[in-house]
Amino acid sequence: MSLTKEAAKEWGDFDVRVIGRRLRENRERSGKTQGEAAQAVNVSKDLIWRLEAGRIASPSLLIVLRLAQLYDCSVDELALGRGVAPELSKDISREAIKLLGQAGMNLTRLSSILDRTE
Repeated sequence: MSLTKEAAKEWGDFDVRVIGRRLRENRERSGKTQGEAAQAVNVSKDLIWRLEAGRIASPSLLIVLRLAQLYDCSVDELALGRGVAPELSKDISREAIKLLGQAGMNLTRLSSILDRTE
């Protein structure tokens, strides 16, 4: 199954079957069933199955992003098979919070959000 031109623009030349396999692996690693994942991101269980089977030529980036958040991985990891090292990710998050604080964002609230995710 090849990607449509529109999907190729969004995903590049990635094989949706590979992305599907990574979605399944990350879902299983998170301990969730297809039904639980579907309910959490407000889609049907059938859609989760079709995504994982690589049966959707142009998966919605929004749904993939929601699943990545649910599975605690990055879209980069799903698409490319690699992610940012957890220690580096925390450093990047802390730096982002510092910059957002300098821009007038509520630094205390942002820090508490990061602390809950560690």
